[in-house]
Parts: sequence; structure tokens; C-alpha cells
Amino acid sequence: MIKVVQVLWSGNIGGIETLTIDLCDAQVRNPGIRVELLIAKNEGPNMERISKLSIVQQVIGLKNGFDFSVSKFRKMKQVFSAADVIHLHFFNLLIVHAAIRSGKKIVFTEHGNFGFGRKKTLTDRLNAFLLKNFLRSHVSFVTFNSEFTAGIAEQRYDLDRKNGEVVYNGIDFSVHPSAIESTPELVKKLEGKFVVGTSSRFAGFKRIDRLIRAFAEFQKNKNTMLLLVGDGILRQELEELVRQLNLEEKTIFTGYRKDARQLQQRMDMCVFPSENEPFGLVAIEAWSLGKPVVVFRDGGGIAELTSKISEADVVRDEKELAQRMDYYFDHPIELVNGKNARVEFAKKFDIRIMEKKFYEIYKRII
Repeated sequence: MIKVVQVLWSGNIGGIETLTIDLCDAQVRNPGIRVELLIAKNEGPNMERISKLSIVQQVIGLKNGFDFSVSKFRKMKQVFSAADVIHLHFFNLLIVHAAIRSGKKIVFTEHGNFGFGRKKTLTDRLNAFLLKNFLRSHVSFVTFNSEFTAGIAEQRYDLDRKNGEVVYNGIDFSVHPSAIESTPELVKKLEGKFVVGTSSRFAGFKRIDRLIRAFAEFQKNKNTMLLLVGDGILRQELEELVRQLNLEEKTIFTGYRKDARQLQQRMDMCVFPSENEPFGLVAIEAWSLGKPVVVFRDGGGIAELTSKISEADVVRDEKELAQRMDYYFDHPIELVNGKNARVEFAKKFDIRIMEKKFYEIYKRII
């Protein structure tokens, strides 16, 4: 049996957190793996879900990324030393040092948080330098969540693919969204409408502004609604854009929702207008519900995935996005005809497939 320690920064809401928790849950079911979870920082809504996992959990209690506590270092090294494989999903100097000093095999998953669209600080440059050295000198195997992520990482960190490969993210298909309650008042507002929607963090590279402007062109003289599920630092700015375009009556901001997948079911088409998205787990969730997904050519990993199922749903600009909205509005039969193909495509990204690939990697390196 292989003992694996999965390492998570916190229980905050995010794709990496959700994915790592789902992966742990899947690995519990593998008799060849004994999985433990080390959480660096004890915070976030996902801590409740983490506490329900039937695995050993170690909460270190780091205060921040610059906490260099000797006692916490020793605790982490002790946990790592008892494992066969340490699986890291982010870079933190103290955690990485403890992993190296343990002498155990290290798998590092690059999730593609490259900081596109923001000015690099001195800390960013230092972390990139240290990460490059760590990946090249101390990591047994590197995985990437898409070919897009792999290409950027290999160039940025001067990596050789012989000690790494793409392992696509997965979702847990055993959790059905119909089991989650939605808000009746919200559902009533959407009844009888053609719903264009997205579920996303409202951050810069997510480019929700492109969706709003395209919708402004599309919605004229149509019984339609724009459903924006999520929250983030740009919400106020996006709400102002909606006001400027006179879309208040046709736009709903839901804020953060636990029932995001349930609300995806209410969408006729899903748009994820990200720029340089490393992967895009939300697209898999939408396809699993049979929904068409439209993205931009500069979408990175999410465009890579979408092109595998529908090139027509990968658009160049806001004008083409508005035209694609028109297409699905004018051809509602396409929402039904392509449903089964979308669901089957999504099944290629089952968390169990991802778990098996990592199991093979663990066996290979030890």
C-alpha cells in the first residue's frame, strides 16, 4: 500500500481546493492507497467538508505564507517522513523545505496560476526562481492540468516532459446537482427566459466584462436573461458596466452560491469568457449537465477542452460570442440534440479517472 499525503493551503473556496478534496475522497476508495491530508492554514468554508472526509487530517496552522515557525516545520517534516509520496498543489517555502528534508518522493501538480494580467512583484519573481529550482532539483514528477499549462510551465521553468505529463482535472459525478436546493424566487425570475449564464470568480482574467458586452448586443428584443453566479473583487465594477449598458432588468448577480451547479441547470448556454484559463472545471460541470459551453480562443486550457467537442463554440471576440448566442437562441433544437454528446464528453473527466492516473504515477516513482 502506498501512503500519500495530499497538501492543501486552506479550506477556502476555489478550484484547487475543491479538486484536491474530491481527489482525496476518490483515493479513499482505492485499496492500494492510504491517503492523508495536510492543511497549512485552518480557514475557509471548505473546512467543514474536509472534516467529514474519512481520512487522517493534519492542520498545521500557518498564519500566512511568511510564517517560518520551527515547530510547525518539524510537525510537517514528521508527517511527510511517515509517507511514501508527498503530493503538492502549490508552492510555499516552508512546506517545500519540510518535504525536501523528509527525503520522500514528491509529486507537484502545476495548476496554472501564472499571474497573467497583473504586474509581477519582487516576491513573485523570487517565488518563480525558487519554484524553478525546486521542480528541477527535488520533484520526482510534475503534472499539469492541461497542455496549455504544460507549455507555459515547461518554458517558464525549463522542464523536461520525461518527468511529467498532463493529467486532466476531474469532477465527482456521484454528486448530482438535483440534490441541492435552489432559490425558488430566483428560479421564478428565469422561467420562460432564454438564460445565458456563467459561474465564476469575478477576477481579472475571468473577463466577465466580455460576456456582459456581448450579451448587451445579443439581448435586443429577446426574452432572455443573463445569470452571473459568483463573486469577487470586480463585482462592483461589473455591476457598474451592467448599469452603463442598461441591462439591470435582464441581469442577475447571485453572489457566491453553494448551489452553483443547480443554477447551471437553469442556463440554456454557459459562457466562460476567461483569458489564459489553466483548465476550467466549470466547463466540465456544464457539459456533465448537457449544456453547451462557449469560450474565447485566448481562453487557454478551457479553449483547449472546448475545441475537442465543438470548434464552433470557440469564438474570437465579443461579436462572435453574440452571434453564437443568436445561434442557440434561434436553434433551440441544438440545445437538445447535442446534450448526450456533451454528457459523454464530460465523463472523460471523471475524478476516478484522474485518481487512477495519479495512482499509476505514484507506483512508477517509488
